[in-house]
Order: sequence, then C-alpha cells, then structure tokens
Amino acid sequence: MAAQRDRYPTLAANGYLYDNDWDGSFTDGLDHLLDGLEAQLDATERADRAPADG
Repeated sequence: MAAQRDRYPTLAANGYLYDNDWDGSFTDGLDHLLDGLEAQLDATERADRAPADG
C-alpha cells in the first residue's frame, strides 16, 4: 500500500490493510457504520417530534 500512496492516500496514511485481521477490521467497520446510522436515526426522530414553528 505504501508503494501506491499516491493512488490510495487514505489507506496508506492510516494503515488499514497492514494487519491480517480481516474479521476484526470488518467488525470494527460495521460497528462504526451502525453507530453512524443509529445517530442519524435518533436525530431524525428528535426532529420529527419537535413542535413545528408556525
């Protein structure tokens, strides 16, 4: 990955592919994705419950 730093700068800078724990990396990524979706849904639900101005 370091050899192709110009093509994949984010991957090279953060070393995402340097270990062999693919299952752990997948689980971590899935956890981040689900946390983001949960936060977005919570914000949407709060906005739906807020009284309308008018």
